[in-house]
Amino acid sequence: MSKTSRTKGAAYERHIAKVMRETGWKNAKRHLEFQTDEADYGRDIDNTQPFAIQCKCWGSTPSISAINEITLSEGYTIPVAILKRTQKKGQDKLEVAVMPLNAFTHMARWYIWMYGEFSTISDRMRIALLDHNLEDMKAELDRLDGELAW
Repeated sequence: MSKTSRTKGAAYERHIAKVMRETGWKNAKRHLEFQTDEADYGRDIDNTQPFAIQCKCWGSTPSISAINEITLSEGYTIPVAILKRTQKKGQDKLEVAVMPLNAFTHMARWYIWMYGEFSTISDRMRIALLDHNLEDMKAELDRLDGELAW
């Protein structure tokens, strides 16, 4: 890998760490490759639990197989490959996050439960959320989580 490629990759990792901090992971940071344990797990960004993030920034379209470079570990249970293709003549810039389908559907269900925009949220969960009844909420989440089977 050329020095230019390494520099571009490091800049992209710093950008993604900043995006993660702005999203709510206040301690997200790029780590120096080969200088932390996280490098052994294929993670480019630290402190983003439960997401184990691998970043790829290429001139051509990166392969989704980058997700296979990630080894899950305690606290990091959802592998995510963030892939960027830089803009070339005749091609649009492309930036995507790739994750396992079961993780995506789990997150989609949480979104629905939180915002109640679809009719699939259970009435028991709505009542528990409205009443701030933590025990009912936990019982309902446990029941629903059993259906998801991570």
